[in-house]
Amino acid sequence: MRKKTQILSMSSLIYFKKINVSILIIMGMCFFSACSSQRVWTYAPETKIMSDPIRNNSVAVPPFIDKRINENKDKVALSFIPLFPFGWQTMYTPEGTRMHIISGLWLFRPNEDFAKAVAIELENASIFKEVFFTNRPSEADLSLIGTIESTTYSGKMYTYCISFFGAYLWMIGFPAATISNDLVLNLKLQDNRTKEILKFP
Repeated sequence: MRKKTQILSMSSLIYFKKINVSILIIMGMCFFSACSSQRVWTYAPETKIMSDPIRNNSVAVPPFIDKRINENKDKVALSFIPLFPFGWQTMYTPEGTRMHIISGLWLFRPNEDFAKAVAIELENASIFKEVFFTNRPSEADLSLIGTIESTTYSGKMYTYCISFFGAYLWMIGFPAATISNDLVLNLKLQDNRTKEILKFP
């Protein structure tokens, strides 16, 4: 009877170990499938204001100047070391890496995509006679000179000092990750004839 009980106990232990391994595999597959999904830049502008322009000038928006730090730090793997509470990423050019904490490659070109977004916003605001994106700013009366100062991406993935087993805590509501993004742009409006930077009250 005792031997039978021991066999049942061992069978139950093996069964639960298999369940644990299966859950970890499933959680890992879900996590890495989420991380492998690409993100494509999309922008939805405000609705166009149907009114006469405030200023009778055309504005060219050339690609923005990129002044970001060209550096990315990826320490997510530290989260899988026992007694490490989390791993982290700090990316100053987040489109330059293939993997983020909860996504894959970011498919966008900041210098062009931000410039196009600003151009369509100004066009829809009906402030100027015409606003358009171009590589030749001399085609307009004014130029909007944009500089990208920061697009810093900061993220942490939490495993609560228990490595892969931290996935069990995610299942009961503990945070798996936190993400923050900064966007800092510097915009100047320049007269194409005099090269003067314009200021408005």
